[in-house]
Amino acid sequence: AESAAQSCARIFHDWVKARGGTQAYEMEEAKQRLQMLIAQHGSSRFETPWGCRSDGDTTSVQDARIINRAGFKRLNSNDEWEYFIIPAVFEKEVIGGLQNTAVKTYLVDCGLLVKDRAGKFSEVIKVPGHKSLRLYHVPARVLDGDAGGDHADS
Repeated sequence: AESAAQSCARIFHDWVKARGGTQAYEMEEAKQRLQMLIAQHGSSRFETPWGCRSDGDTTSVQDARIINRAGFKRLNSNDEWEYFIIPAVFEKEVIGGLQNTAVKTYLVDCGLLVKDRAGKFSEVIKVPGHKSLRLYHVPARVLDGDAGGDHADS
């Protein structure tokens, strides 16, 4: 028969597994917010100033009006969309009151945010039709089912 301590340990282990690990819940919440921003608004709130082809040909750029712009997107060399999010949007819709530096560090560790060469969380990007802008670079893997790997401590 299982002792009370063993029962408690088993129940706790099951709860941690169901919760998704022992990391701070707000880290997972921020990851989900980022993924939802891209999943829900990747087509409507992100301008494609580099065109719709990875070879730089801009003939297929749509002149669609972007309402409530979240940032920009471009195709990488694998023909996958990568996203560049405006800081104010990132701070409000992804960070949204969570621990700023801790969340950004977690997203970098998950491979969902790219630091610049100087180690800053955002990059200066020359956006066609705009001046150089400091933006948060989110790689194409953001919508992968296993994006961010398994950070569970189980």
